Amino acid sequence: MLVDWDSAVVASYNRIGEGITIFPLGYLIDKKGVIRHVYTVNEPSIETLKSQIDALLAEP
Repeated sequence: MLVDWDSAVVASYNRIGEGITIFPLGYLIDKKGVIRHVYTVNEPSIETLKSQIDALLAEP
C-alpha cells in the first residue's frame, strides 16, 4: 500500500487548474483480488486500517 503523507502523488494526478483528484486514494484488496474497501478524501485512521487488514487476512 502506498501512503502519500505529503500528497505529492495526489498532486501529480490533479487536473491542471481544476484541483480535482481523478482517482481514489487507496484500496484494500482481499486474497481473491476483490476490492473490498475504497478510500477517497476521508482516509481511515491507522487503527481502522489495521482492523480492516486483519479482518481480510483472517478470511479463508
